[in-house]
Amino acid sequence: MALDVRKLPVLPCRQTGEQIRRTTAQDIGSVGGGNNLDAIHDITVAYPHNIPQTEKHILMGNFPKEIHFHVRRYPVSSLPTSKEDLQLWCQERWKEKEERLRNFYEGERYFDVTRRSRIPPCKSELRVHLIKFASLLYWTTLIVVCFYLIYLYSIVRWYTLIMIVIFVLQEKYFGGLELIELSCHRYHTNRQATAGKVN
Repeated sequence: MALDVRKLPVLPCRQTGEQIRRTTAQDIGSVGGGNNLDAIHDITVAYPHNIPQTEKHILMGNFPKEIHFHVRRYPVSSLPTSKEDLQLWCQERWKEKEERLRNFYEGERYFDVTRRSRIPPCKSELRVHLIKFASLLYWTTLIVVCFYLIYLYSIVRWYTLIMIVIFVLQEKYFGGLELIELSCHRYHTNRQATAGKVN
């Protein structure tokens, strides 16, 4: 059964909301401990009209008419350093996100009260339109080329079939590539920490 985002403001996909909050804090803490992260971007996504909830909706042509994003950047230097404080910080961000979505769906369906999109100062309208056009051109060309190669070469057909099988199996048994990546990251982090203690 599909969940309605309007009834449940923050959608807990694959995990419960509390598990997501706990995992978020752990991952921020572990990744932020190194030098490979300079900021956390809190992104809230809302659909003011139709809300496609599964791939089936997309395949049936139920594309969202509009997508609204609310983006906020938190430098790593501004984050709490202890695990307990970081856990509380994440919980506060999730509460803010839930409240933001609740206000969005119960109000004017805009994140900004002026009902206008805000473009960051580093970007102009022209640059945004050029990026949109370039993205559309790139992805359209890539899709056409991929189908053309699948049609022409059997090795490409076999490769595509193998990738589909691997993707379906890892999704079914491991829960998705992002969870495999997180597990690998935790494994290497724990291994480095253990090696550091031994030395």
